[in-house]
Amino acid sequence: MYNGEFFEPYTLYEAGFVLQLGHDGDACPHPKPQGTPLIIIDATGIHRVRYSLCGCLIPGSSDPVAQMMRARLWPSTAKNPSTVVTFATLRLFHALAIQGKVNMYDFYQGIVRLTEGVVSVKTSYKAFLRCVRMFRHLRLAKRAGAAQKVNGVYGMKPGEAALRCPACPRPGVNLPDDWDSAPPEKQFLYTLFLAIDANFKLKMKDR
Repeated sequence: MYNGEFFEPYTLYEAGFVLQLGHDGDACPHPKPQGTPLIIIDATGIHRVRYSLCGCLIPGSSDPVAQMMRARLWPSTAKNPSTVVTFATLRLFHALAIQGKVNMYDFYQGIVRLTEGVVSVKTSYKAFLRCVRMFRHLRLAKRAGAAQKVNGVYGMKPGEAALRCPACPRPGVNLPDDWDSAPPEKQFLYTLFLAIDANFKLKMKDR
């Protein structure tokens, strides 16, 4: 903001900005202002803003977590969240982690660097870790078909999110009916090869 002589840092909190949840950014006829500011971790930086929850008596819309999720904000806790991460930031980190092997710490520190030029920020690294873990878990459950189950994610059993290797030979799936009577020179086509990485931490153990 220009103070008459030069431009100086100016945050959304200082500008009096209030984020209204529950109405896609529009004003709520029954807002519930919150006393604690909301910390928003975004790809543009870490922002501290005032916010108001929707106080309308609409079934299913009074939950603060649901209001935040509908605003594309991922809460770090399921009860009284004070830190959120934008969906776009979670997707950006997910893509960079897969393509560029970027770890969570370096990604978060990069966002901090974008913010430190404006205002010093209190660390929210642990909150960011929780959001990323929940985001990854729910994406995994989604790809495993959890939404088609009666109880959703809660109905998943151990091992249901694992993917079967399509190249591994499995009788009745990708092997011919007479695979077990193949001649010796062709038996390698139906052999299952398993490879296990070495555990280098055991190099100092007795053999």
